[in-house]
Amino acid sequence: MKINYKEYNIAAVSLIEIMMIFAIIGIVSTACMGLAKPKYDYMTKIKIYSAYEMLTKAGNFIANEGHIDYTTDINLCPKRLSNVCTDYNGAYPNLNNQLPKVASRNANGASSADTGITNTIYASLGNVPKQQFKHLQNGLCQRLASAFSLPYANSACPDTPEDSKLIDDSTNGYISGSFSGKTPLIYLPNGQVIYISKHLYNDFQNNALGIKKYIVYASSTNSNYSTMKTYENIYSSYPIEYFGTSKFSMSNAVTSNDNKYLNMPNETRLAAVKLINAGTPSSVNTVSFLKYLEKMWSKNKDYFNIYVDINCKMTDGFEKQCGPDTLNEDIFLFRMYRDGTVIPDYRSGFPIKYLTSKILAKDPNDSGGKYKNYSSLVPLAYSIKPIVFSMCYANMMGSYGLSYNYDHSGLCSYGVSGTAASALKPISNCLTNIGESKCKIMLNKPSFLLR
Repeated sequence: MKINYKEYNIAAVSLIEIMMIFAIIGIVSTACMGLAKPKYDYMTKIKIYSAYEMLTKAGNFIANEGHIDYTTDINLCPKRLSNVCTDYNGAYPNLNNQLPKVASRNANGASSADTGITNTIYASLGNVPKQQFKHLQNGLCQRLASAFSLPYANSACPDTPEDSKLIDDSTNGYISGSFSGKTPLIYLPNGQVIYISKHLYNDFQNNALGIKKYIVYASSTNSNYSTMKTYENIYSSYPIEYFGTSKFSMSNAVTSNDNKYLNMPNETRLAAVKLINAGTPSSVNTVSFLKYLEKMWSKNKDYFNIYVDINCKMTDGFEKQCGPDTLNEDIFLFRMYRDGTVIPDYRSGFPIKYLTSKILAKDPNDSGGKYKNYSSLVPLAYSIKPIVFSMCYANMMGSYGLSYNYDHSGLCSYGVSGTAASALKPISNCLTNIGESKCKIMLNKPSFLLR
């Protein structure tokens, strides 16, 4: 009799094999955890890059479209009657390729229509030109919403420049910490939201790197506008009494509160210093400095603060994907200058690693003036620099002159301490004899590998 025995195959795992399995799991888990932070940084870079590109395009679009100055502005208007510029009677107010002077203003609203508008050429225009006229008198918030082609529901721009929904960041020049109690004014289709400061600013810096931020008073709705009116006679009398060394100089510009001149819009400051330089009185012993100021303010240095939440606005404390609504974590501050230039605000703590650029120089052998990456003209060390640093090295951001080889706008001394000699000065191959630039910058696209 044949007996069939059943065979059993018993598989056993040794202790060493178990330890190897756990070791592999540990290595994989560690690798995944190690990739989490670079991935988060990369996604943050992408969102900040997108926000910067979006604001830059909008700023350039608005500047190219132009802006009609209010008839109540302190600008280039010496003749006034009850705050209304009578020089604009029957004519267009000053039309220029600049951004508006106020953060928000609905020129189509009955309560915020510009005083004196019916005395200008507006009264004789047809319906369509009238709409365009008022469009060019709108505030920055309304102009941004238009540039982004947003539906009405995506914007909450206030009618007036003093509305409480606008950010008041005049104490430090920016709002730090949480934005949980702040109201976004613009909601973008990609989920990002925008807050806008109520103030227009300009900075002035002395040789000791002392920087003072001035609020620009440009509209009659501002409580300080009545004080600024007393300076309108600079156009009807010789302005030396206001801008001589006793009233305005490098040393007192950042220490004295008496300099109402620096609270004026850029156009007014520029016009006034041109009047001085045209006469060049012997009693002014800072002639070269005043010549420098004319050059510095030939490019508009007034700017708005724009805060961009790169995630979305939290609606409650549990909406973690939109949080934490905190400056320099998911909310970042940009400056938008009235010539359309946009830069990150490093003084607010904006991380300089998030936006970098390279510097390109004009091809000396190309009659068309093409820009290329020449290591002989621009060293490779300048291929990955924080974007504002690149602008300074390329002489595209600060203001330098032959007699004043120093930037009194304060733009090219971010993070720099000590003396004026340590500021970020232009590369010699980027400068021309008249202080213009032969270079430009190109924004580096974010890379997951290159950090």
